[in-house]
Amino acid sequence: MNALLRSLAVLPLLMPAAAWQYHLPETYVLPSAVGAMTTNTMGERHGGSSLGWSGAELTIPLADPRRSGWDDWYVNAAVNLDYTRLHTSGDLKLPHDNLWQAALPFTLIHPMPSGRRLILSAGPQLATDGAGRTRSLQPAGFADFRFLKTDTLTLSAGVAYAPNETSWVVLPFATFEWTPTPDWTVSLQGYRMSALYTLADRKTSVGLFAKGVGGSWAVHGEEGTRLFRLRGMAVGPRIEHDFSAPGQTKRIWYAELGSTLFTTASFYRYSDTRNAIESRHYHPGLYLSAGVDFRF
Repeated sequence: MNALLRSLAVLPLLMPAAAWQYHLPETYVLPSAVGAMTTNTMGERHGGSSLGWSGAELTIPLADPRRSGWDDWYVNAAVNLDYTRLHTSGDLKLPHDNLWQAALPFTLIHPMPSGRRLILSAGPQLATDGAGRTRSLQPAGFADFRFLKTDTLTLSAGVAYAPNETSWVVLPFATFEWTPTPDWTVSLQGYRMSALYTLADRKTSVGLFAKGVGGSWAVHGEEGTRLFRLRGMAVGPRIEHDFSAPGQTKRIWYAELGSTLFTTASFYRYSDTRNAIESRHYHPGLYLSAGVDFRF
């Protein structure tokens, strides 16, 4: 679901054409997000296993919504790719440690008066250990309605369809961005919340973040195909720096150094994805991520 909801963070503001300040190059090969993360190896609470993981993500736009669509609707499409490498020992055993996730969301955006906006997105999502195709491919999608936009506050609410991500097939979510002063920005996007202060150079921001980490994959082994969910919460300081020139697509370099508050690794049968066959809980550990966002 993280791969799918990432589309929310990279969509443009969809202002009138004359007000667009940033432009994609003529080719759409430029990624809209690229990043990497890692944790240390964490011991299990009341158990004999250990777990750590590292990963990388990449989002490649396939259509520019400022150039694609119709009079009242804009079209956005992208490929969202995630790779996760597990580091396990002890009692926690997976047949394969390399996990892959890919989403191909096709998105329609409908701007409305007073800054309101409707987003409808749907597409296939592949999540697998690469050892088989059973249960690996699932439909996913979301709808998001921005019902308030002022100079200091933007509010949206939506609902996501993600069969394998949580115990509930349909999951409500909310997004907002609040700028109480020109220097402070508090935002919630998908599973990530941040509070950032912009420094005097107006290009660097520092603050705190809290976000959900992990994913869900189909894993194939002697027991058959099972659903594996890795869930955690990471918090800590964040720094951002805009290294784009005026008039260019905004390029935001970021780094996060924090801690996982908790991490849970669980296996489920596909016939009962609410009740885990096996769950393991791990102590807090070091969390580090860095990357570049391209904000249009």
